[in-house]
Amino acid sequence: MKKITLLIVVVLVAMLVSNFNLMATCEFCYAPKQCVVITVPVNYTVSYPPWHIIQNVTFTLCYECSITNPGMTAEIIEIDGLVQGQEDKAWDAAFKWVSDHQAELCGHTPCETGSDHIVYKLPICGGWEYDGNNPPAPNPPTYRMKYQPGGCMVYCIQEWDQCYCNCIPPCDGDPGCPAPHVKLGTITSTMSATPTCDWAPTIVRGVPNSADCARVHTDCNP
Repeated sequence: MKKITLLIVVVLVAMLVSNFNLMATCEFCYAPKQCVVITVPVNYTVSYPPWHIIQNVTFTLCYECSITNPGMTAEIIEIDGLVQGQEDKAWDAAFKWVSDHQAELCGHTPCETGSDHIVYKLPICGGWEYDGNNPPAPNPPTYRMKYQPGGCMVYCIQEWDQCYCNCIPPCDGDPGCPAPHVKLGTITSTMSATPTCDWAPTIVRGVPNSADCARVHTDCNP
């Protein structure tokens, strides 16, 4: 009986810790928006054999499904696992996840009936933190970027239309249409404002560092 009680206590503590972490991550995602925490693999370039290494990147997505017009607005409010100088690879992985999973989050529109409009926001300026992690080579050190209240945040805003092509009839110009897929329209990128924050500090391996408001590279400001 004591063992069963102890097990229940351990499970409850684990659930509370897990829920606390999720709440802390989603702190700045307010209703009616919804919050989801996702981990995706990112292929980073390294300066030692095997020259490429796959590391997990965790990002927190705050999103809202459109009621009046089909589509979704999605904003990255935290991302952990960024490698300095290779941020675009993480942004691309997050972009692909949003595009691929939009149907699961908000539903999708078949190409023969219309399209969904997606607004995707990734931070240019925000809170920046390197906790001093110093993994053995060839693993690169990684840092975290998060939402910072108080006027710091500047976003790269990407917008596009997409629809679900089920190949009945062909909707992508390919008569063969090998498999159902998401068809993307033209992607536009703009800044929400002109960044005034300083560029993020250069990471020194093993030396923790942070900045309340720092700027990193995105597709909007390469």
